[in-house]
Amino acid sequence: MHTPSAMVVLRGASIDMPLGLVRFGESTSQSPGGLKFGTAEAIAIGALSPVDQLANWPGSNADSVGWLGYITYELGRELEPKTRGGAHADDRRWPWSVWARLSEHIEAIAAAEPRTYSLGPFKSKTGKAGYCDAVSRAIEYVRAGDIYQVNLAHRLSASFAGSARELAAQLFEFCDPRYGSYLELDDAVTGIRRVIISLSPELFLQVERDTRIVTTCPMKGTRSIAAGTEELEKSAKDQAELAMIVDLMRNDLGRVCEIGSVQVDQARQIEAHGTGTDGVLQATATIRGKLRADLGLRELLQASFPGGSITGTPKIRAMQIIDELEPVVRGPYCGSMGFIDTRETDSKATFNIA
Repeated sequence: MHTPSAMVVLRGASIDMPLGLVRFGESTSQSPGGLKFGTAEAIAIGALSPVDQLANWPGSNADSVGWLGYITYELGRELEPKTRGGAHADDRRWPWSVWARLSEHIEAIAAAEPRTYSLGPFKSKTGKAGYCDAVSRAIEYVRAGDIYQVNLAHRLSASFAGSARELAAQLFEFCDPRYGSYLELDDAVTGIRRVIISLSPELFLQVERDTRIVTTCPMKGTRSIAAGTEELEKSAKDQAELAMIVDLMRNDLGRVCEIGSVQVDQARQIEAHGTGTDGVLQATATIRGKLRADLGLRELLQASFPGGSITGTPKIRAMQIIDELEPVVRGPYCGSMGFIDTRETDSKATFNIA
């Protein structure tokens, strides 16, 4: 049976129940990036739940497509308390980690016309002057030898009204994200429905159940497709940044993988993401290892989360500086959206950089 596109699902699925949708992988004519979707039934809230329950990996379940959830960046500070470097305004109150069971595959998708939404202008929470000051301070830390690189972010906020699904449908069509996902969750504490739209091109972690092979594909270095590949290929700065993150992720995997199994399969390659000349080029590496037989998903995440490409090196000191220089929490941004397949015989757990 032909699999519908993410756009069709987002526009046609019933709005009565929260929806979960994941498109992890490259598109084909019959399977738009391994698309899976269903009713998102949130059943576990807490640090790494239900990952804690999945140490031995669940078997096939005809009533479940799999688990879809997120892990906030801030959970990394709980996993490694040494990374805490400052106080943040937690104005969004995102739970550290929420997982939903996609309890049914939606077989019948109703035809639906595009819905409407309005999106106001974006405004930086930090402001240009504040962000430039933070960058200057980070450069001082590099010169002092505290860090080699740090990934500073600032929050952009805008007013929104209308259909989040329509916004997601348009973004999925335009961006064609390789590791994109969409999740609606009814928050029992605040009484609101939270929505995450992730258009990530980056694979943080993928682990195969049967072989226990772990893959990570960090990215460092971005250019527009229209600019061509030569500048990115020759950029010494981008080459150095990715090489540092490759070493970091190789070391993280080495903490939980079999001795001698961690290998850099591809030190640097240029990938095209997005659609047409509006897309981007990303410098990407591929590292693989074999997870030890006595360890599971929990230990893998504890050893490697959050991803090195959105922290810096050394990771702990970079996260301390991020805590110092960023005034608000990141929440799901720079955390991870994950999908744990429980149906197929070649099951995989896949996590992006959100």
